[in-house]
Amino acid sequence: MQAPPVLASSRGGPGYLRPCATGIHTGPWVPLPRCSWIFGLPAASAGACGIAQAWASRRCRRQRQRWTHQRSRVLVAAYPEPVEVRGRGWEGSFHRPETGISTPTRPEPLGRAVDPIICSGVAELVERYDAFTLDQYGVLHDGRNVYPGVVECLERLHASGRPSVILSNYAGRSATQLARLPKIGLNPEKIDGVVTSGEIAHRYLQRYQAKLGTGILWISWADRAGRGLGDYFDDLEGYRLVGSVEDADFVFVSGVESLFAGTEAESRTTFESDGITKPFRSTFRKAIARSLPMLCANPDLRVVRPGGWLGYLGGSLAKYYESLGGR
Repeated sequence: MQAPPVLASSRGGPGYLRPCATGIHTGPWVPLPRCSWIFGLPAASAGACGIAQAWASRRCRRQRQRWTHQRSRVLVAAYPEPVEVRGRGWEGSFHRPETGISTPTRPEPLGRAVDPIICSGVAELVERYDAFTLDQYGVLHDGRNVYPGVVECLERLHASGRPSVILSNYAGRSATQLARLPKIGLNPEKIDGVVTSGEIAHRYLQRYQAKLGTGILWISWADRAGRGLGDYFDDLEGYRLVGSVEDADFVFVSGVESLFAGTEAESRTTFESDGITKPFRSTFRKAIARSLPMLCANPDLRVVRPGGWLGYLGGSLAKYYESLGGR
């Protein structure tokens, strides 16, 4: 039986093999003899040594170096963690697989993981940290009412001088969410700031209109005003909501209840409660056929609603779009 293909190290020393994430290589780490770069050859190939000598020769040096640079992506794919690259011009270098960047030294390990701290609440951590980032839904409130003890905790953080910032996957603007806090029972003066995924998406739209285009196929909620999305596009000049895939330049997801939101073609779905993707399937396939990108303002997949039932959110739609071949 022919051995699996291998990737050998350069002539600086013995090379090693490990399983490849792409499925090209199989088996455990295997030490190899001193040789030059050999790719796609059986480990037991009788001509391996001869090819190694030829590639190490002076006549083929430039070809070998050019080939090595061109095939750097293959090297990165074959090694899922930083590996040393040996040979002329590569001495002491390490490849970082996630970026393909060569670094002069091996990255230092982060060290031993710190044991978790068991505490009864955030108030016990005030003296240990200089600032706090807080999730919102399911941490401070349930979407309607604030949880017991949250108000007192935020007051103590504020009194201690520790800044606290809410970091949320809310699909609306940060200022909108900050203004909604009193309705839930939270005092905005005790919060130093709010950052929402909807705010990040809004700034992205402001900056990259030339890249995205102007026609928006909007998927949102039926009660957009009640969810703070009614004025989302007011200060985004040049954009327009469209009622067909043919007129759209990209898909924008702020909710999961209304398809073609804000247009005469708007239609309602029950995706939040049942997760059935059929109402979106035809539209998504047409959008993918036109290579329309999707921008999702709330990447959460599921959420626990008041009453304990699980709802589907925009992240689930984005995941479905990607599974069909979208981007």
